[in-house]
Amino acid sequence: MAAYDITQLDVLENTTPSNVFNSVVKIDDTHFIVAYGGDDNDGFIKTFSIDGSYNITEINSLEHDTVRGTDTSLVKIDSTHFILAYRGDDDGFIKTFSIDGSYAITQEDSLAHDTSTGRYNSLVKIDSTHFMLAYTGVDFDGFIKTFSIDGSYNITQEDSLEHDTTFAVDNSLVQIDSTHFMLAYAGVSGFNSDGFIKTFSIDGSYNITQINSLTHDTTNGDDNSLVKIDDTHFILAYTGDDNDGFIKTFSIDGSYAITQVNSLEHDTNNGEWNSLVKIDSTHYALAYRGSNDDGFIKTFSIDGSYAITQIGSVEHDTERGTYNSLMLIDSNHLVLAYSGEITSGFEGDGFIKTFNVAPIITNNSNFLAFMQ
Repeated sequence: MAAYDITQLDVLENTTPSNVFNSVVKIDDTHFIVAYGGDDNDGFIKTFSIDGSYNITEINSLEHDTVRGTDTSLVKIDSTHFILAYRGDDDGFIKTFSIDGSYAITQEDSLAHDTSTGRYNSLVKIDSTHFMLAYTGVDFDGFIKTFSIDGSYNITQEDSLEHDTTFAVDNSLVQIDSTHFMLAYAGVSGFNSDGFIKTFSIDGSYNITQINSLTHDTTNGDDNSLVKIDDTHFILAYTGDDNDGFIKTFSIDGSYAITQVNSLEHDTNNGEWNSLVKIDSTHYALAYRGSNDDGFIKTFSIDGSYAITQIGSVEHDTERGTYNSLMLIDSNHLVLAYSGEITSGFEGDGFIKTFNVAPIITNNSNFLAFMQ
């Protein structure tokens, strides 16, 4: 098994003094967009470019909410439009935005879909005009909603399901196929914040039905980041017992019932604010807050049995590494938006970093092992 070398390429401090709940999305090969809560927790959207050396430049900024803009989840609609779920003045909001040829940002529409609260948002695209949101609503209950957009990018709520009437936070939602979805979240069983995985379906009218549920951790299940491996397998990074860092793989059968396949405790000190991305079919990268609140990037591989092996690690920030949002730029490069050093107040400044990730090939046998 080849190790992975992780090298930081560039860093840009893009916001001072506060940065929370980053959500980064790729626009095209050389541009990306970030939603976050900035100074006074106001809502911001920014666009950035990267050059051939993966150096970062800020292009444009829009303060879209002057009251609150936290718990962000940003999704690309098409080449020039984006949709954002976030927590506003305690309410739950969905907004659409456009970018022009200069990557300047314009808000198109806004919908307050929940007038009680809208925390821990995880938004996914169903198809070109429909989206699904998992979030934490009133009394910290768990909700799933579907939304549509029209030709003017105006937003309409289609359906709502309260899937957990006790507690549901740290949501991470992924699409399985055109009509099925999987959610990882922290719920409650007894006195613990247990780790749950659920599957859901939608019908032709985008109405939502819960199919199956698995309690995969009976001690803790926070800071979830769930990624699809293939049509029947998924990989989850989360915070488990004693705030340690865990990676697990899961499978689903033809009835969308869930089975845990493998588990790896990759950090025995701390593993919070996880953001996991797929590099290729057998390799994954994770940004998280580790020991002493420091920022880490790790790489993992899975074998044919979906067993997990850590293959690379770098401590990229020795001050702080929270509110992580990691994205793949291309096959060997990553971009990370996160909250770093605290210069004033209670939250850290906002940073954008680029990284190179590549296998370390020391001889022909290692090369053949990696290629296999």
